[in-house]
Amino acid sequence: MSTITLKDINEKIKKSEPLLDIIQARDFEKNLKLLNVSWDTGSVNLKSKLFSTFVNHGFIDESNKTLNSTGLLFCARISIDFEAELFSKVLLDNKYKIVRAISIGKNSCTFEAEHVMLGTHVVLKFLRPGASENIVESLKLIASNEAIPNLVQPWDYFKVDILDVFKRKVEIECIVFPYVKGSSLKEFLSNDSQPINAYAIAAFIRQVSYVLHYLEKKGAYHGDLHDENIIVNLSESGNLKFNVIDVSFGVTGSLTTDNCKNNDRIFFRQHVWNFLSAQQKYLTKMSIRKYL
Repeated sequence: MSTITLKDINEKIKKSEPLLDIIQARDFEKNLKLLNVSWDTGSVNLKSKLFSTFVNHGFIDESNKTLNSTGLLFCARISIDFEAELFSKVLLDNKYKIVRAISIGKNSCTFEAEHVMLGTHVVLKFLRPGASENIVESLKLIASNEAIPNLVQPWDYFKVDILDVFKRKVEIECIVFPYVKGSSLKEFLSNDSQPINAYAIAAFIRQVSYVLHYLEKKGAYHGDLHDENIIVNLSESGNLKFNVIDVSFGVTGSLTTDNCKNNDRIFFRQHVWNFLSAQQKYLTKMSIRKYL
């Protein structure tokens, strides 16, 4: 699956610190405009001042002299204003109206939106050009005809045209997720009025580990399992429910599949430790083994 997730993009950009001097130069905007990026083909002006710099930093596919994924993502990060462009749209895909920005990230930007015909709210995840090689194949891999407990699955996909800062058309891919109400895991664990007992810890371990197990069976991963991507609420029966949202499979840019799977496990272990630390406020001694 490493052919779906692009390798080393963020790391390459991070190592390209000399580019910071170029970006901060007074004539950078002019030079970037003269680079004349074509978002459809990745072609650029070979005579521009930035071309040789991009070649030196590994942003150019030397076989055809076009931007590679690293170069596309770098340009997308500095020349596309998602908030300004998307808020200016009346409707997206003829049915979604942007409500608010949730996060503006390195590889994607997420917004809460309303489905104007149904009145329901969704999360729209827009991918920066270069962040994913084949998101459709990634979505097909993790899709299921059945509801997977505690995994908030994507249920729609569309493309939208916006403009970069130089008024050039950019086609952006968007993944649609259901909007889940509740508290983030971070908020849940920091809420002093919410006792953290063994049942809560056991529920978290059982539910989230099942999601990770399902994804691994599919040859996939979450990719960004931080505490804002786990939403806590109550099920219809009144039990705690830990919902895993914003699956980033195929949109992690810099990391291989193995690295992403390992990061999922690291995040999971850290969350369990945070649970155990939080419950110490209420219990002096605890064993969860009998609850598992």
